[in-house]
Amino acid sequence: SVIFTSFSLPTFAQKGRVWREIGKTLEQSSEELIRVIDQYTQALYRDPRNGHHYLNRANAYFDRGDYRKAILDYSQALTYFPNVDRNRLTQIYLQRGLCRYILGEYPSSIADFTHAIEARPNKPDAYYFRGKIYQLAMNQPQQARRDFLQVLKYESYPSIQSSYTRLMMGDFQAAHAEI
Repeated sequence: SVIFTSFSLPTFAQKGRVWREIGKTLEQSSEELIRVIDQYTQALYRDPRNGHHYLNRANAYFDRGDYRKAILDYSQALTYFPNVDRNRLTQIYLQRGLCRYILGEYPSSIADFTHAIEARPNKPDAYYFRGKIYQLAMNQPQQARRDFLQVLKYESYPSIQSSYTRLMMGDFQAAHAEI
């Protein structure tokens, strides 16, 4: 027999209101991103050599899911940041690599992640995504393993990345312990 308590599940009408609110929030977020993109586009008309404007507009394109436009702006941003700004270069290469990863452009994505690693070798994110490509898309388990070992070396706390890395390396017990 089923026992009912005073707790009740949301009605269809309540669920509908929740989904409408989520939809409004997403719509507002999308509208805000369009405004941000327009603002940076206007700023670039006034100052077309400003790498920060390209980077910020690229991030807005990324958040909006317009990865092709994000790639173009990340590429432009790279031309305006000096090689001594390793943190910024790492960020740009990592983000552009993620765009290419999402679009299934794996060789270009690997190149970007490699540039990110060259700029900042102790950053686990680039190793993680490059390792995933080697493992899942390119069937190169030895390269994947090398990258996953770097993730574990540089990841300073349990994370989804380190858990996934342990899982991909067959260390199910350690992966489970981190979760």
